[in-house]
Amino acid sequence: MHGDMSSMKPSNRKSHETTGTTTNTSSTSRPRTPRSLAISLTPREQALLYCELEYTISNALNAYLTTEFTAGRLSPSKLKRIADQWQSRGRPKVTGFRYDIETQLDLVRLHVHDFKFYSSPTHSAITSSVVGILDMMTADARALRIRTYCQPDTVIAKQVLDAQNLFNVLGCEDGLQMALAEITGFLRAGIERERHHSAARDRLLSGGGGGVGRDSLRHAKSHSGERGGMGSSSSAGRDLRRVSSFGFAGKGDAGGGFVKEEEDDVF
Repeated sequence: MHGDMSSMKPSNRKSHETTGTTTNTSSTSRPRTPRSLAISLTPREQALLYCELEYTISNALNAYLTTEFTAGRLSPSKLKRIADQWQSRGRPKVTGFRYDIETQLDLVRLHVHDFKFYSSPTHSAITSSVVGILDMMTADARALRIRTYCQPDTVIAKQVLDAQNLFNVLGCEDGLQMALAEITGFLRAGIERERHHSAARDRLLSGGGGGVGRDSLRHAKSHSGERGGMGSSSSAGRDLRRVSSFGFAGKGDAGGGFVKEEEDDVF
């Protein structure tokens, strides 16, 4: 019996050593690097997009609240509550319902059982849908306060989609819907441009490393809107030309926005 046990010991020791070696190999294996999120728009382009997005959302909520007020569905006591809170924070007086977006949403939320909403067949479905959309837009409005101008494409796309959902339940007029579609087109154009430049860079990298290839790669990088931002006057000029290629068109209060590139919803 003792002989049997002694004959097993080397085997056990070897097993432990093998396990230890396996563990060490596993622990020293190369860690996975998280996949970075794509950022297609330059800081200048993001500044312009977010300026227009906030303006369009504010226009939509102001127009909607004005319509509900005219229809007699807005409660004076609830409006007074919002106005008093606004004034207590030392904020300036506003014209009509030109509060900040978060306050406009708060006023809509107070009337969720009184205002007229769209896109759902039953009142209970409308109420549930509206509350969810208002919650999401309130979170977006808070996020819009932090202006880093380096948001990933997915974050911007989600915020634009949330705005579209809001516009649907508010029953916004065509001019406002068109302004939001133009913002979508602006974002889509930036994403498509970056995909094009990324594909060009990949082709250059896969084609080998000659001097001509390196020069071509530098040229591609200089036109790809790298995240370096506005580091030089030449990069600033490229940003300005790129933005002007999408451009703005002053369309007044109802729908001022980007010059339309594409109407299709790409998200």
